[in-house]
Amino acid sequence: MIISEMIAKTKALYKGGSYLGVTFDEKTTRDKVLYGQEWLNRPCTGIITTCWASVDVIKEAIHQGANLIITHEAIFWNHGDHREWLIDNQTYQAKKELLDKHQIVIWRNHDYVHSGMRQTDGSYVDGILHGFVKEMGWENAISDLTKYPIVFRFSEPKTLNQLTREMVEKLGIEGLRYVGKPDEPIKTLAIGLHALGNDNNLITLLNQEGIDALLLMEMVEFTVLEFVHDCLSVGRQKAIISPGHFSLEDPGMKHMVAYLKENLDFEGSIQHVPSGRMVSYQVVEDGK
Repeated sequence: MIISEMIAKTKALYKGGSYLGVTFDEKTTRDKVLYGQEWLNRPCTGIITTCWASVDVIKEAIHQGANLIITHEAIFWNHGDHREWLIDNQTYQAKKELLDKHQIVIWRNHDYVHSGMRQTDGSYVDGILHGFVKEMGWENAISDLTKYPIVFRFSEPKTLNQLTREMVEKLGIEGLRYVGKPDEPIKTLAIGLHALGNDNNLITLLNQEGIDALLLMEMVEFTVLEFVHDCLSVGRQKAIISPGHFSLEDPGMKHMVAYLKENLDFEGSIQHVPSGRMVSYQVVEDGK
Protein backbone atom coordinates (compact mmCIF):
# COMPACT_ATOMS: atom_id res chain seq x y z
CA MET A 1 0.00 0.00 0.00
CA ILE A 2 1.36 3.42 -0.90
CA ILE A 3 1.72 6.15 1.69
CA SER A 4 -1.08 8.37 0.35
CA GLU A 5 -3.53 5.45 0.59
CA MET A 6 -2.42 4.77 4.15
CA ILE A 7 -3.11 8.37 5.13
CA ALA A 8 -6.53 8.36 3.43
CA LYS A 9 -7.53 5.12 5.17
CA THR A 10 -6.39 6.49 8.53
CA LYS A 11 -8.50 9.64 8.10
CA ALA A 12 -11.55 7.46 7.37
CA LEU A 13 -11.25 5.87 10.82
CA TYR A 14 -12.24 9.13 12.51
CA LYS A 15 -15.50 11.04 12.67
CA GLY A 16 -14.08 14.24 11.17
CA GLY A 17 -15.93 17.49 10.66
CA SER A 18 -15.28 19.23 13.98
CA TYR A 19 -13.54 19.07 17.33
CA LEU A 20 -13.99 21.24 20.43
CA GLY A 21 -16.75 23.03 18.51
CA VAL A 22 -14.39 24.05 15.69
CA THR A 23 -15.45 22.78 12.26
CA PHE A 24 -12.92 21.72 9.63
CA ASP A 25 -12.77 20.20 6.17
CA GLU A 26 -10.03 19.15 3.78
CA LYS A 27 -9.17 22.78 3.03
CA THR A 28 -9.21 24.14 6.58
CA THR A 29 -7.81 21.21 8.57
CA ARG A 30 -4.30 21.47 9.96
CA ASP A 31 -3.91 17.75 9.26
CA LYS A 32 -1.72 18.10 6.19
CA VAL A 33 1.32 16.29 4.88
CA LEU A 34 3.91 18.36 6.71
CA TYR A 35 6.85 16.87 4.87
CA GLY A 36 7.53 14.56 1.95
CA GLN A 37 4.72 15.40 -0.46
CA GLU A 38 6.90 14.12 -3.30
CA TRP A 39 7.12 10.62 -1.76
CA LEU A 40 3.41 9.94 -1.23
CA ASN A 41 3.29 7.40 -4.06
CA ARG A 42 6.01 5.24 -2.54
CA PRO A 43 5.09 1.97 -0.77
CA CYS A 44 4.65 2.43 2.97
CA THR A 45 7.41 0.49 4.72
CA GLY A 46 6.24 1.15 8.27
CA ILE A 47 4.41 3.67 10.48
CA ILE A 48 5.54 5.54 13.58
CA THR A 49 3.08 7.44 15.79
CA THR A 50 4.29 10.20 18.07
CA CYS A 51 3.11 13.42 19.69
CA TRP A 52 5.88 15.47 18.07
CA ALA A 53 8.28 14.36 15.34
CA SER A 54 11.55 15.41 16.92
CA VAL A 55 14.93 14.65 15.37
CA ASP A 56 15.25 11.71 17.78
CA VAL A 57 11.85 10.34 16.70
CA ILE A 58 12.87 10.65 13.04
CA LYS A 59 16.11 8.77 13.73
CA GLU A 60 14.16 5.98 15.43
CA ALA A 61 11.78 5.77 12.45
CA ILE A 62 14.81 5.38 10.18
CA HIS A 63 16.22 2.70 12.50
CA GLN A 64 12.92 0.79 12.32
CA GLY A 65 12.69 1.15 8.54
CA ALA A 66 9.48 3.21 8.66
CA ASN A 67 8.89 5.95 6.09
CA LEU A 68 5.60 7.38 7.46
CA ILE A 69 5.46 9.32 10.73
CA ILE A 70 2.04 10.27 12.08
CA THR A 71 2.56 13.22 14.40
CA HIS A 72 0.05 15.07 16.54
CA GLU A 73 1.82 18.43 16.52
CA ALA A 74 3.62 20.59 13.97
CA ILE A 75 7.26 19.69 13.33
CA PHE A 76 9.07 23.02 12.84
CA TRP A 77 8.38 24.80 16.13
CA ASN A 78 5.55 27.13 15.14
CA HIS A 79 1.79 26.99 14.71
CA GLY A 80 1.09 26.24 11.07
CA ASP A 81 4.61 24.94 10.43
CA HIS A 82 5.65 28.04 8.46
CA ARG A 83 9.21 27.70 7.16
CA GLU A 84 10.05 30.84 5.23
CA TRP A 85 11.62 32.37 8.34
CA LEU A 86 13.78 29.26 8.91
CA ILE A 87 15.77 29.10 5.67
CA ASP A 88 19.02 30.10 7.37
CA ASN A 89 18.35 28.19 10.61
CA GLN A 90 20.99 25.47 11.02
CA THR A 91 18.73 23.19 13.09
CA TYR A 92 16.01 23.41 10.46
CA GLN A 93 18.53 22.56 7.77
CA ALA A 94 19.82 19.53 9.70
CA LYS A 95 16.31 18.18 10.32
CA LYS A 96 15.34 18.74 6.71
CA GLU A 97 18.46 16.99 5.42
CA LEU A 98 17.70 13.96 7.60
CA LEU A 99 14.16 13.72 6.22
CA ASP A 100 15.35 14.21 2.65
CA LYS A 101 18.11 11.64 2.88
CA HIS A 102 15.74 8.91 4.07
CA GLN A 103 12.63 10.14 2.20
CA ILE A 104 10.40 10.29 5.27
CA VAL A 105 6.78 11.45 4.96
CA ILE A 106 5.27 13.21 7.99
CA TRP A 107 1.49 13.56 8.23
CA ARG A 108 -0.20 15.44 11.04
CA ASN A 109 -3.16 13.80 12.77
CA HIS A 110 -4.54 16.46 15.10
CA ASP A 111 -8.05 17.49 14.09
CA TYR A 112 -9.11 14.00 13.02
CA VAL A 113 -8.02 12.15 16.15
CA HIS A 114 -9.64 14.81 18.35
CA SER A 115 -12.85 14.73 16.26
CA GLY A 116 -13.66 11.18 17.32
CA MET A 117 -12.27 7.65 17.29
CA ARG A 118 -14.85 5.01 16.47
CA GLN A 119 -15.76 2.60 19.28
CA THR A 120 -17.09 -0.95 18.99
CA ASP A 121 -20.64 0.26 19.67
CA GLY A 122 -20.44 2.77 16.80
CA SER A 123 -19.98 5.82 19.02
CA TYR A 124 -16.99 8.16 18.85
CA VAL A 125 -14.66 9.52 21.53
CA ASP A 126 -11.74 11.95 21.43
CA GLY A 127 -8.85 9.63 20.55
CA ILE A 128 -6.24 11.63 22.44
CA LEU A 129 -8.20 11.89 25.68
CA HIS A 130 -9.22 8.24 25.34
CA GLY A 131 -5.54 7.29 25.43
CA PHE A 132 -4.93 9.45 28.51
CA VAL A 133 -7.86 7.86 30.35
CA LYS A 134 -6.63 4.37 29.48
CA GLU A 135 -3.10 5.18 30.61
CA MET A 136 -4.34 6.52 33.95
CA GLY A 137 -6.86 3.70 34.46
CA TRP A 138 -9.62 6.22 35.08
CA GLU A 139 -12.34 4.64 32.94
CA ASN A 140 -14.68 4.39 35.94
CA ALA A 141 -14.17 8.06 36.82
CA ILE A 142 -15.60 9.39 33.55
CA SER A 143 -19.02 8.75 32.04
CA ASP A 144 -18.78 10.77 28.82
CA LEU A 145 -15.67 11.54 26.79
CA THR A 146 -17.62 13.36 24.08
CA LYS A 147 -18.88 16.47 25.88
CA TYR A 148 -16.78 19.33 27.16
CA PRO A 149 -15.82 20.14 29.79
CA ILE A 150 -14.70 16.61 30.57
CA VAL A 151 -14.82 16.02 34.32
CA PHE A 152 -13.36 13.09 36.23
CA ARG A 153 -15.39 12.21 39.34
CA PHE A 154 -13.53 9.97 41.76
CA SER A 155 -15.60 7.59 43.91
CA GLU A 156 -13.06 8.03 46.68
CA PRO A 157 -11.48 11.48 47.02
CA LYS A 158 -7.75 11.68 46.40
CA THR A 159 -5.53 14.25 48.03
CA LEU A 160 -3.76 16.60 45.67
CA ASN A 161 -0.48 14.94 46.70
CA GLN A 162 -1.86 11.47 45.89
CA LEU A 163 -3.23 12.63 42.56
CA THR A 164 0.00 14.27 41.41
CA ARG A 165 2.09 11.25 42.46
CA GLU A 166 -0.27 8.90 40.62
CA MET A 167 0.00 11.01 37.48
CA VAL A 168 3.80 11.12 37.60
CA GLU A 169 4.02 7.35 38.08
CA LYS A 170 1.45 6.28 35.47
CA LEU A 171 2.57 8.76 32.80
CA GLY A 172 6.21 7.92 33.44
CA ILE A 173 7.26 11.56 33.80
CA GLU A 174 9.91 13.15 35.99
CA GLY A 175 7.61 15.72 37.58
CA LEU A 176 4.77 18.18 37.06
CA ARG A 177 3.61 21.61 38.17
CA TYR A 178 0.71 22.11 40.54
CA VAL A 179 -0.98 24.85 42.52
CA GLY A 180 -2.86 24.05 45.72
CA LYS A 181 -2.49 22.49 49.16
CA PRO A 182 -0.99 18.96 48.98
CA ASP A 183 -3.42 17.52 51.56
CA GLU A 184 -6.62 18.97 50.08
CA PRO A 185 -9.14 16.35 48.89
CA ILE A 186 -9.93 16.23 45.17
CA LYS A 187 -13.27 14.70 44.19
CA THR A 188 -13.64 16.27 40.74
CA LEU A 189 -10.97 17.10 38.17
CA ALA A 190 -11.89 18.97 34.98
CA ILE A 191 -9.74 18.98 31.85
CA GLY A 192 -9.09 22.63 31.04
CA LEU A 193 -6.52 22.08 28.23
CA HIS A 194 -4.52 25.34 27.95
CA ALA A 195 -4.04 28.35 30.25
CA LEU A 196 -2.19 30.83 28.06
CA GLY A 197 -3.35 34.23 29.26
CA ASN A 198 -6.97 34.73 28.14
CA ASP A 199 -8.56 32.37 30.62
CA ASN A 200 -11.88 33.77 31.83
CA ASN A 201 -13.59 30.54 30.79
CA LEU A 202 -11.21 28.46 32.92
CA ILE A 203 -11.76 30.68 35.93
CA THR A 204 -15.52 30.38 35.43
CA LEU A 205 -15.21 26.59 35.19
CA LEU A 206 -13.04 26.23 38.29
CA ASN A 207 -15.21 28.71 40.21
CA GLN A 208 -18.06 26.19 40.21
CA GLU A 209 -18.61 24.56 43.59
CA GLY A 210 -18.68 21.13 41.92
CA ILE A 211 -15.18 21.45 40.44
CA ASP A 212 -12.18 20.99 42.74
CA ALA A 213 -9.27 21.13 40.32
CA LEU A 214 -8.23 21.73 36.71
CA LEU A 215 -5.97 19.50 34.63
CA LEU A 216 -3.98 21.69 32.24
CA MET A 217 -1.48 20.91 29.49
CA GLU A 218 0.44 24.11 30.11
CA MET A 219 -0.04 27.27 32.11
CA VAL A 220 1.33 30.79 32.33
CA GLU A 221 1.76 32.34 35.74
CA PHE A 222 -1.17 34.73 35.70
CA THR A 223 -4.99 34.70 35.26
CA VAL A 224 -6.16 31.27 36.43
CA LEU A 225 -3.08 30.68 38.61
CA GLU A 226 -3.65 34.03 40.31
CA PHE A 227 -7.30 33.04 40.82
CA VAL A 228 -6.36 29.78 42.57
CA HIS A 229 -3.82 31.58 44.74
CA ASP A 230 -6.49 34.00 45.93
CA CYS A 231 -8.99 31.15 46.38
CA LEU A 232 -6.62 29.50 48.83
CA SER A 233 -6.13 32.78 50.67
CA VAL A 234 -9.86 33.16 51.31
CA GLY A 235 -10.33 29.53 52.33
CA ARG A 236 -11.59 28.03 49.05
CA GLN A 237 -9.86 24.74 48.25
CA LYS A 238 -9.07 24.84 44.52
CA ALA A 239 -6.13 23.34 42.63
CA ILE A 240 -4.39 23.08 39.26
CA ILE A 241 -2.32 20.17 37.95
CA SER A 242 -0.18 20.60 34.84
CA PRO A 243 1.84 17.55 33.67
CA GLY A 244 2.78 19.23 30.38
CA HIS A 245 1.31 19.27 26.89
CA PHE A 246 3.10 16.24 25.46
CA SER A 247 2.85 14.23 28.68
CA LEU A 248 -0.93 14.52 28.59
CA GLU A 249 -1.40 13.92 24.85
CA ASP A 250 1.29 11.36 24.05
CA PRO A 251 -0.74 8.46 25.55
CA GLY A 252 -3.35 9.13 22.86
CA MET A 253 -0.72 8.61 20.16
CA LYS A 254 0.53 5.51 21.98
CA HIS A 255 -2.93 3.93 22.06
CA MET A 256 -3.46 4.91 18.41
CA VAL A 257 -1.14 2.03 17.47
CA ALA A 258 -3.63 -0.66 18.52
CA TYR A 259 -6.44 1.22 16.77
CA LEU A 260 -4.51 1.35 13.50
CA LYS A 261 -3.38 -2.27 13.72
CA GLU A 262 -6.98 -3.37 14.23
CA ASN A 263 -8.51 -1.26 11.48
CA LEU A 264 -5.90 -0.86 8.75
CA ASP A 265 -5.19 -3.60 6.26
CA PHE A 266 -1.44 -3.19 6.62
CA GLU A 267 1.07 -5.96 7.15
CA GLY A 268 3.97 -3.67 7.98
CA SER A 269 5.11 -2.47 11.39
CA ILE A 270 3.13 0.16 13.31
CA GLN A 271 4.93 1.40 16.41
CA HIS A 272 4.79 4.30 18.84
CA VAL A 273 7.87 6.36 19.64
CA PRO A 274 7.51 8.78 22.59
CA SER A 275 8.48 12.37 21.93
CA GLY A 276 10.41 12.36 25.19
CA ARG A 277 10.32 14.80 28.04
CA MET A 278 10.62 18.46 27.10
CA VAL A 279 11.87 19.77 30.45
CA SER A 280 13.96 18.57 33.38
CA TYR A 281 13.51 19.43 37.04
CA GLN A 282 15.98 20.62 39.64
CA VAL A 283 14.70 19.26 42.94
CA VAL A 284 15.62 21.22 46.06
CA GLU A 285 15.00 19.66 49.46
CA ASP A 286 15.27 21.16 52.95
CA GLY A 287 16.29 24.50 51.51
CA LYS A 288 19.53 23.12 50.10
